[in-house]
Amino acid sequence: MLLSTIFIILGIAYFSLIFLFIFGWLRLDYYADTLVSTTTRISIIIAVRNEEKNIKQLLNSLSIQTYPKDFFEIIIINDHSSDKTLEILENVRLENLKIIELNDSEIGKKTAIDKGISVASGEIIITTDGDCTFGENWLTTIVSFYEKEKPDMMIAPVTFEKKFGFLNQFQFYDFMALQASTAGACSINIPIMNNGANLIYKKQAYLDLQNATKKELASGDDMFLLINLKKNKKQIRYLNSFDALVTTKSEHSIPKFIHQRIRWAGKNKNHADVHILTIGLIVFLFNLSLLSTAILAYWLPNVLFPLALLFITKTIIEYILISLAAATFRKKLNIYVFFFFQVFHIIYTSIIPFLSVFSTYKWKGRRI
Repeated sequence: MLLSTIFIILGIAYFSLIFLFIFGWLRLDYYADTLVSTTTRISIIIAVRNEEKNIKQLLNSLSIQTYPKDFFEIIIINDHSSDKTLEILENVRLENLKIIELNDSEIGKKTAIDKGISVASGEIIITTDGDCTFGENWLTTIVSFYEKEKPDMMIAPVTFEKKFGFLNQFQFYDFMALQASTAGACSINIPIMNNGANLIYKKQAYLDLQNATKKELASGDDMFLLINLKKNKKQIRYLNSFDALVTTKSEHSIPKFIHQRIRWAGKNKNHADVHILTIGLIVFLFNLSLLSTAILAYWLPNVLFPLALLFITKTIIEYILISLAAATFRKKLNIYVFFFFQVFHIIYTSIIPFLSVFSTYKWKGRRI
């Protein structure tokens, strides 16, 4: 009886949370305006390490931006790349490109971003990653939204390249759910996530904060900045626009995928944001309860019906949520594939939080 009561309470809490995200997404207006006064100066900050396979594609997509070149600069900070990244950068002919190298005593993405901001001339900072690409109206859309709203931080959409293969497809659906939750939560003024691949903020808002990104920690520049701005009651908005979308690459192996998710989840050990921790706990406990009940069903077959009911309900409402995001991102979904991935998603969501507490991870060849 106690087990059933806990199961029901967790189910109600989880479904209420997803409906809240759906409500938040439906409150978002789609932004399609690209009219700008072209007076806002932008600094695009990109910390790179061993991106020789991606850097040309990144620079090509930056070179086709419709926003006037005189009003934005590209600052790329090389974090001790051991491949040909720096060589490729030095042979690029872009007038608005600055290349900075970290010295021997400097290391890591946070240090790189901080160094980039220290020389940035823009009113607003945009961070992205070395494996990202953008549409031609990316900057114009961002600036147009900024000039109308003037938020301290703008969270903009990110998607993975949709490729064939189990792992790529799983990451695509998982990341789509994260993006939909990010937008829905931000819309109801409880921002809980962002992504450094497409993050915009006022330079002054960053400078006003003491240790804005917790530089003593290796990961989490994006999330700690969000939490600090939120704590200081700064305005944080979500930019719901296909033109503002950034496309990045998924991980190509299961170990790299696991390390990435451990790195993301591990950020939660070092902050006390009530919204993030509460929502994370609800998601974790509900999925863990589903997994535990599925195992117990071998000895207690009477739990199979409520388990199946909760599983189907979970699948349907989560599919509704990611369908809203997919419409903005212009991505096609398959409910049968999504249904199949649900089993693996429940297992993965139950295990990653444990691994993030007790495990280290690798990023770009570094043990962190």
